[in-house]
Amino acid sequence: MLAQLRMIWGKHFGFSVDGSVRNPAGSSSTREALSQHIARAPVSLKKLVVEDNAAAVLYYSAYNPYFRTNATQYRATDFIAELLLHLPDPRLR
Repeated sequence: MLAQLRMIWGKHFGFSVDGSVRNPAGSSSTREALSQHIARAPVSLKKLVVEDNAAAVLYYSAYNPYFRTNATQYRATDFIAELLLHLPDPRLR
């Protein structure tokens, strides 16, 4: 599956961190903005539909002209795998 995602998204995909950006120690507005970003849910539950038998997940997003759709259907296990791709490596925290 990872190989398929790389083919679709190209070289750069998923989660990244720019270590060159520094937050000023006294900037409460920067800390607040960062905190809000961290606390944000990775998936909007308003865009997610889980079938009763929990075998499939339908996720709605903005219209994608390449795929000509605004919805993607996943097997439940594949959807979880997609979400896990966006978690950083625990050793890099």
